[in-house]
Amino acid sequence: MKTQYNRLAELVLPKDLEFANELHDCMVTCVYNIFNAQTKEEADRWDEELIRCSKDFMKLREAKQDYEASKSYRVIITDFRARGINASLVTRKK
Repeated sequence: MKTQYNRLAELVLPKDLEFANELHDCMVTCVYNIFNAQTKEEADRWDEELIRCSKDFMKLREAKQDYEASKSYRVIITDFRARGINASLVTRKK
């Protein structure tokens, strides 16, 4: 089932949208399978898969946040240069 989730476009970069859709479908399927598992082992296996998909999805979200932060730094640096401040002396903390 291929479904497009509009909210994902706000959460990830455009180049990651297709993969984010796949991860979303994976997470939904995992939750469904956890609740319909016949054994605890099967539920645990789906839980591990859900955690893996969630981590991958969070990496995509963090990539967008980093990209947006770098864009804001570019604006600040441009402003510094316009005021005659040497922006190469400014460092970013992580």
